[in-house]
Amino acid sequence: MRALLRRIFARLMLASVIVALAPLAAAAQETSSPTTADWVFRWLNFALIFGVGGWWAGSRLKVVFRRKADQIASSIAEAEAARREAEQRLREAEAKFASVESEAQQMRERARRDSAAEVERIGELARQEAIRVERAGEAEIEAAERSVANRLRELTVEKTMERARALVIERLTPAVDHGLRGRFIEALGAAGSGL
Repeated sequence: MRALLRRIFARLMLASVIVALAPLAAAAQETSSPTTADWVFRWLNFALIFGVGGWWAGSRLKVVFRRKADQIASSIAEAEAARREAEQRLREAEAKFASVESEAQQMRERARRDSAAEVERIGELARQEAIRVERAGEAEIEAAERSVANRLRELTVEKTMERARALVIERLTPAVDHGLRGRFIEALGAAGSGL
């Protein structure tokens, strides 16, 4: 904008200098002094050039200024629309921010309920696991008791057999052995004749 004004002003100045110098150059060639009519002509010429130049520059500048004013008005309207939009966003953000606290409180309450339910669920699972482990322990103890009782019976039978064998060996003399064989043979004979 300023560059355009400078160019217009420079052209007007150049035109006025040329117009003003033309009569002076003519007067310099004349040896007589300028008359009043010459001065009036010069001033009328100067006024006419500056008047036409001013009118021409004014009409051009009006268009430029009008265009610039329209651009400024458009920029102001856009800025106003942007301001209204920013204010709307600000109101929405403030509303969201206000609701954030209540949402956070709800989330904390929900988390408390969920954690209490989780603690209860884990406690129940732990109780069930303890009962299962206790039952498994009792079953293992019972199985171990049965195993020990069976082993004890086996050991008792073995010890009894060893003791009986030792007693038999100790009390079995050749005379008793001979008598037992004889009775055995008689018993076989009696059993054989009964068939």
